[in-house]
Amino acid sequence: MNSTKFDNFLPQEFSFPKPLILYILENASSYLLKKLNKICKYLFLKRNFAIIDKLLIFDETTEGYKESISGYDLTLNVSKLDQLKNNLWITDELRAYYSAPNLSSIVNKIVKCDIKLLNVFENDVTFNEFKILTASGNIEKISLRNAIQYSDGTNLALDDLLLMIPKASNIR
Repeated sequence: MNSTKFDNFLPQEFSFPKPLILYILENASSYLLKKLNKICKYLFLKRNFAIIDKLLIFDETTEGYKESISGYDLTLNVSKLDQLKNNLWITDELRAYYSAPNLSSIVNKIVKCDIKLLNVFENDVTFNEFKILTASGNIEKISLRNAIQYSDGTNLALDDLLLMIPKASNIR
């Protein structure tokens, strides 16, 4: 029997009514969802998110990093981004240290983003990507090397940027 497949799982019978369990899953914080996923495979299948606290993406030119998984932290080479599924929930940090025209290769895989720290080097960030990354309004530290651009190529004004990150205290 292969334990990594869910071919033979049985639905969990809970003492709570099913609508209540579904409500809890829909409104669970990342912390609670991590705990629930440890308890029961069935709950993971119902709310299938890959929860990542800290995601660091690098390329061959970035020195000092190697691929690793530590708890809910993931350090990954940009060449392996296609191996990630389209169900990422990033909860704390996103650091992108690689050269690419934009961040769409990772942003398209994010379902929910509650990051507090955003570092982007060597990448252009489009306005739509920035909206997705800052939708929670939790960003406290942000470091961008390049300007944020609208689809027509114009840059996002600093005033508009500050409105999108109200909790930010460290902006570079």
